[in-house]
Amino acid sequence: MKQALSIIAFLLLVGVAAVAAKNIIEGTTFTPQDIVKGQPAQQRAADAMIANVRMEDGYKYVLDNNQFQVGQPVRLVFEMSTVKGCLRSLVIPGMGIRKTLSDQDNAVEFTPQKPGTYQMTCSMGMGQGSFTVI
Repeated sequence: MKQALSIIAFLLLVGVAAVAAKNIIEGTTFTPQDIVKGQPAQQRAADAMIANVRMEDGYKYVLDNNQFQVGQPVRLVFEMSTVKGCLRSLVIPGMGIRKTLSDQDNAVEFTPQKPGTYQMTCSMGMGQGSFTVI
């Protein structure tokens, strides 16, 4: 039993190292702060469209509103009691957003500039979700 746990721990470590290596090769990094391209903080509007986000089925980001307008500020507010582990390391590649969520900082703000369907993942690609901009 002890050997099986050691093997599992080793495999988890190898998986994390592989994701980290991929991120280094691709030139991506993670910081506790938002990295939101092209959106100075002073341009974030107080009248943002708010969508609450929770995790369902363990690894699915579910938004209570998943359709937004081009040019309309958006604020995603995460229900942190459902967001655990690597799922707190949020990535929205099409928006250039990477953020580590916490109980004290559980929101992401952005203003979509192009229509389309945007994917949301955790940093390991395990958690998945999407929203549409029209």
